[in-house]
Amino acid sequence: METWTTPPWRRSLQHGRRASTGGDPIPSFPDHPFLHSFREGKTVALDLDDFIAVVADPQLVEYLVPMDAHAVMVAPLLARGLTLGAISVWRCGRSGPFTEDEADLMTQIASRGALAIDNARRYTREHRAAVALQQRLLPPATTETPAAQTAGVYRPAGDGAEISGDWYDAIALPSLRLALVAGGVVGHGMAASATMGRLRAAIQTLADIELEPDELLTRIADLVQRLAAEAPPGDHDIVGATCLYAVYDPVTRRCAMASAGHPPPVLVRPDGTTEPIGISPGQCPRALHRRPGRTW
Repeated sequence: METWTTPPWRRSLQHGRRASTGGDPIPSFPDHPFLHSFREGKTVALDLDDFIAVVADPQLVEYLVPMDAHAVMVAPLLARGLTLGAISVWRCGRSGPFTEDEADLMTQIASRGALAIDNARRYTREHRAAVALQQRLLPPATTETPAAQTAGVYRPAGDGAEISGDWYDAIALPSLRLALVAGGVVGHGMAASATMGRLRAAIQTLADIELEPDELLTRIADLVQRLAAEAPPGDHDIVGATCLYAVYDPVTRRCAMASAGHPPPVLVRPDGTTEPIGISPGQCPRALHRRPGRTW
């Protein structure tokens, strides 16, 4: 079996007279009525002599024709008006020629296979774009401010197949204090990453006017409500976010924080012991809500 991409074609799977490695370029086919039928999406069955006449190149015959083959059936992989490649099936030995029913079956297989390949291509493209967008929106892994030095890392759950709208931030404030942010947006993909970027920009703007943590989350809750109202019909109930916002004062060495549905932070002591900070998050997963802050 072979799969081809649009010209210049490259073989990605080959079982013929000559061993090969995937990705070797295949010489161009000469113009032939077979190729016209292929471009029109028709499954074509040929005997060996006709196939050799179509190829008209000994090198291609060496590449493509298995030993003892006497007939071939080729079905194009078409999806959304795009030719993605082809499936070639050979008959070898004493087997009979391909029938019309077999050609219809191959057409159905190629149609479903092309749709699956195209969906995979689209998903991969969107996934890569979402990954690139999220990476550009995240802050540097380390920051150094008058208040503190920070280090952060983003590690997606599982194998990272689903890119979500989680983020973190460290924002130097005009009063030499430091704002620390951790948040997450409901959903995955480009929409979640774009929403995350809007919330992060809004928090940075509000942090600069040095609102108290609970007041800042109230303002962000209003923004989330507006984003939900702007969402397409049917998506209003899945627009939401969680956020933990903390302000550290290096003079008093105290940290005031508020949570909107986000898991509490964990304090790591110099001896390696850990302690979760007792703060009550909001209970509504749909959108941010104001919660009482805490100074620790």
